[in-house]
Amino acid sequence: LQTVQAMLPVLVRDEMRGENNEEDIFGEPNELAAVPDADFESIWRLLMVRLLAHENYRQLFRDAYPEVPQDELHFSHAAEGLAHFIEVAFTVRGSPLDGYLGGDDTAMTDKEKRGALLFFGDAKCGYCHGGPRLTDDTLHNLGVRPITRGPSDRQFVDLGAAHRSHGGQTERFAFRTPSLHHVAATGPWMHNGAYTTLVEAVVHHLDYEVGLRTYDRSQLAPEFRREVHRSAEVLDDVAATITTADGRPVRALSAIEVDEIVSFLE
Repeated sequence: LQTVQAMLPVLVRDEMRGENNEEDIFGEPNELAAVPDADFESIWRLLMVRLLAHENYRQLFRDAYPEVPQDELHFSHAAEGLAHFIEVAFTVRGSPLDGYLGGDDTAMTDKEKRGALLFFGDAKCGYCHGGPRLTDDTLHNLGVRPITRGPSDRQFVDLGAAHRSHGGQTERFAFRTPSLHHVAATGPWMHNGAYTTLVEAVVHHLDYEVGLRTYDRSQLAPEFRREVHRSAEVLDDVAATITTADGRPVRALSAIEVDEIVSFLE
């Protein structure tokens, strides 16, 4: 799956390939943009021409695929390399949670354990953030305040998965659940960096629509504050498709309980 995911983004014009009649960063014609959108194989072939033009990449391919002649290398080989990098770079080993699950009862503090019980219990965070990777890999609209525009200048607001899928209304403002491994080190949080503290990100989950409508943009740097959408029309549009069939807390959570959940996440 990771290999397939690595092969698809390079096909997209506005994120990777560029548009017709534009030049590359060296002032040369962009041969990738000239290929018809449906001709995947030609795009992948031209990408390999670019990669194999550099000796350092040729050596990396020789090291990784010593049995494959250079003229038989396909972009799927590059995609496998990207997938392997993702697998290795984002594999979590040796965290306190790993130690605790491995049988070391002292690996987590009592406060972290209370946070874990809330996370997988009354707070229901584990509904979406379950399994070994702490994600359901599913799309949700959590009512996060939109910031700036979509993938192109023609799109006034970021519609999330609806820009790239055929889900229609059900995927407006929906984004994929991230893994929570290393979450304390990957701020700012949410898909657009709306929250600058992990506490605020957790509190947002207690009531999505309240979080959407009462969002405090002052936490952002000045250059980002003006990009935050504030019109009632946009907020109502986001609220209309907020995910409801998911894990909401079964009761109100206190500030102490939120702090315990954050300790577990850290």
